[in-house]
Amino acid sequence: MKASDFMHSILVVDDNQDIAMMLCEVLNSSGFEATTCYDGIEAFKLITEVRPDLALIDLYLPGMNGNDIAEKLFKEFPDVKTKVIIMTGQTPGFSDLPGVDKCHAIIYKPFGFSEAISTIKSILSAE
Repeated sequence: MKASDFMHSILVVDDNQDIAMMLCEVLNSSGFEATTCYDGIEAFKLITEVRPDLALIDLYLPGMNGNDIAEKLFKEFPDVKTKVIIMTGQTPGFSDLPGVDKCHAIIYKPFGFSEAISTIKSILSAE
């Protein structure tokens, strides 16, 4: 069985529930198994317990921001296989944050769904 023969699991994390749900719907209709959560603490718990294939995380979240999630994840769980993409409305140049620089990609808002799906597929196919 090839990696492309099964559905990749994706956790979408954004405190804007409309954006998170829309992304989740688009990803599910594109052949992924996507779920959502809306704050950083819940996201960290889900990533470490469920271990999705990929986490698409907004940079600014209540509870724990995307940078802190990534930094803590890669420090406390160095063997974690979950790929991490940060979503942000920040201008390019902030990627020197300690957690963000360990992520697999950064997607700048606003972005098109096709851009997000292309980035996700590229990262997951690099396994």
